[in-house]
Amino acid sequence: MAAENKKIIIITPYFLPNNTIDVISVLKMCEAMLKIYPKLDIHIVTTNNKYKSNFNLLNKQDTFINALKVHYISYFKINVKSNIFKMIDNMIQGFQLVKLAKKLNINNIICLTSPPLISIFSHLGFKNKNFFYWSFDLFPEALEADNIIKNKFILKFLSNLIYNNPPKNLISLGELQYNYLIKKYGSSAIQKIILPCGIHSNMIDNQAPIWYSTSKINIGYIGNIGRAHNEDFLLNILKLLNNHPNFNIIIVVYGIHAQKIINCIHTLKSSNIQILKEVPQNLIGYIDVHVVSLKDNWKNIAVPSKAVSAVCSGSTNWFCGPKDCDTYQMLNQAMFYSTDAMTSIQQTIENLTLENIKLKKEQARKISKELLELEQGAYQEIMNQI
Repeated sequence: MAAENKKIIIITPYFLPNNTIDVISVLKMCEAMLKIYPKLDIHIVTTNNKYKSNFNLLNKQDTFINALKVHYISYFKINVKSNIFKMIDNMIQGFQLVKLAKKLNINNIICLTSPPLISIFSHLGFKNKNFFYWSFDLFPEALEADNIIKNKFILKFLSNLIYNNPPKNLISLGELQYNYLIKKYGSSAIQKIILPCGIHSNMIDNQAPIWYSTSKINIGYIGNIGRAHNEDFLLNILKLLNNHPNFNIIIVVYGIHAQKIINCIHTLKSSNIQILKEVPQNLIGYIDVHVVSLKDNWKNIAVPSKAVSAVCSGSTNWFCGPKDCDTYQMLNQAMFYSTDAMTSIQQTIENLTLENIKLKKEQARKISKELLELEQGAYQEIMNQI
């Protein structure tokens, strides 16, 4: 097929002006594909929903955005607190997104895993299409890990609907997530495309931020602290580093456990912990050690993008989570590790020396180059499959 005739749909629940990590990932993919094939016809099928939390993840508005054809579903979002009604609301959105995408009659379709359970409709609706399943958080597994759905019969029913209809292509956040998914699908014939989330090549700003300390080790937790993350790990770090003379702590949190973290900080009344509204991507490299966690029951279901973003900024990570997950397997040479136990955290604190951090940062720079190459290879592979 001639390049000028190539068309593709990307289905995403959020799009501009939202600055979520999903939106940034979609925009990066669009920009990369247009660089490979400038005449590529890209259609975005989305909602007009506003994300609950927006941080400054997007640094600029590029001209390529004007080339994207954006289609919105006609949908009135239901604002409810019940998890079950939220799930039903998301399923309705997913159905309407797939329905609109199908009307466009374009063969190549990339669909994110959100809104939850959209893959029930996408796998059925795009059976004869060149369908790419872009696996961010996985459903229904996330609903089970989150205790939103506890009934085993319902979980098995939903799982069968999803995994009995394999896509032609899997865009996975890591090798282990890909291996997990092909086992669920029972097929190793699905085209593999590995594309970790959070990769970037933004240069660090030469102007140091006012929160940065030149005389202390800067540790930060930046971003979502949701159900997939271990809030006890961060709470215990804060308690052990409270008023520690060698450490400067930067906290930017949103998500279900955010208030618990903020309340703890207020209780501690610490002189070395700063709560900020945001840390832009071009400044996260000023944080020496980024705190990242993943609960064991979320292994393969989620892969924290903040860990990848930190490494691409030349920083190190302090990770708490299963070692047989993509975060650890991809980045362990550039990270410190501990459990959430006080004794384990204390041992890692003693290991957080300037020399050890310097060595980890050197590894981070090497891994960052590898990740950028992996990212470009993934975009090229997607274009090869269109």
